[in-house]
Amino acid sequence: MRLIIKKRDIERIVKNAMKSSVELAGFLIGVKKSEDFMVEYTYDADTTNNTSTSFKINPNDTYNAIKRAEEDKLEIIGIYHTHPAPPEPSLKDREGMKAWPGIWLIIDSRTGRYNAWNEKLEKIVVEIV
Repeated sequence: MRLIIKKRDIERIVKNAMKSSVELAGFLIGVKKSEDFMVEYTYDADTTNNTSTSFKINPNDTYNAIKRAEEDKLEIIGIYHTHPAPPEPSLKDREGMKAWPGIWLIIDSRTGRYNAWNEKLEKIVVEIV
């Protein structure tokens, strides 16, 4: 199982994460082919709670991301967000993963390191193209 993401997308997310004092979040839009999740583009979302240790995505952004993905004949295949900590799912993330199954890309906003996980808490290979 792999998450395949464009270099420009991951570089932009990491750059923004390392400049921000609050957790950032967004959607991974693309397709699932067999065991691979292929990101066509990312959709940045506004977070409504503006803290450094948690995120809540603005419901309007969720709606708009779904609508845009459907218009492009794609789907939301995952979520990305940042942590001021190692890129591993927190307890809150684990709860969120039950509600939003798929890929969760987590970026350490201090170091720029990232890892991807599925809702079963299995680490997913991230391939940059």
